[in-house]
Amino acid sequence: MEEIIKQFLKQLNKQKSISKNTEESYKRDLTKMFEYMKVSSKTALAKVRQKDIEKYIKHLNKLGRKPATISRTIAS
Repeated sequence: MEEIIKQFLKQLNKQKSISKNTEESYKRDLTKMFEYMKVSSKTALAKVRQKDIEKYIKHLNKLGRKPATISRTIAS
């Protein structure tokens, strides 16, 4: 997973310059989401569907994450 995230961030930086803080936030968000998918739904990355994302959003809500944090996580 880490390599996929690195490649994504590299490509994102090619398309538009993002700050180091934004890059770190995206990396953290994506890592947490992939870990959740692996443990919770046992869904392979290539097979993640909308319902899996919706479950993750509910999970973040239960953890008390703020709407802005959830929005950024999904945008990542």
